[in-house]
Amino acid sequence: MTQFEFFAVAVSIILALGISRLLDGVLPSLHAARRYWVHFLWVLHKLINHIIWWWGTWSANTFEGWNLAWFVWTLAGPIVLYLQATALVSTTPQDVESWEEHFFKIRKWFFSGNIAICGILLVGRVASPDVEVPMVTIGLMALLVLGIIGVATDNRKAHGIIIAVALPIQAIGLGAAMFNPGSY
Repeated sequence: MTQFEFFAVAVSIILALGISRLLDGVLPSLHAARRYWVHFLWVLHKLINHIIWWWGTWSANTFEGWNLAWFVWTLAGPIVLYLQATALVSTTPQDVESWEEHFFKIRKWFFSGNIAICGILLVGRVASPDVEVPMVTIGLMALLVLGIIGVATDNRKAHGIIIAVALPIQAIGLGAAMFNPGSY
């Protein structure tokens, strides 16, 4: 087994756990009496994040400088995604009475996770300047700003705008990486 395969297995397990958690929360978050559209769109956004992260992992297949520090650093993103998934849909999604109340209860932690993920990816881009996808960097910077706004405000209308802006940014900026794994 190569070092990359060893690393990829660890990333895949963590991401699979996050995807499983999010999928467990999809139906309960759609329950008519408890539904909050902003929350549901974040569940979809995080599912896409998990998929893009897994796809982007392939870009590390030629990296030869693996050590414990790089291993821990590269696992940080999937770990934060998993923790966000758990916060977003809880470990018992069927027990959540209002997804809106739940979302605003976990909002600061959730958006702090978004800030952390953007930071992890931006540091990775600085460490690998040969990566040539400027839309990804622009998208990350925009998502970083949205994360800061998400932490700072509990205004319901602002959160509707944040997710309405975040989804297209992800689709345009980060979505490009889905079609070119070596560029992520």
